Amino acid sequence: MTVTYDSNPLSAELERTAAFARAARTSTWIAAAHIAFPGIGHIRSVDGRFEWLPANYTTVLKPTND
Repeated sequence: MTVTYDSNPLSAELERTAAFARAARTSTWIAAAHIAFPGIGHIRSVDGRFEWLPANYTTVLKPTND
């Protein structure tokens, strides 16, 4: 994956691939601003591709006994 702003697209792609592979291998939590809500989760590798696994969340609060 590369973007227009990469000054060296080949190097950027290699760095991103290595970072994604490391995150998938170690189950590292990832947080980013430009990823679908909730913007925190994990990356996994499936059949040579990387997939985004967002963290489980809910918008429902448990009622209190007050």
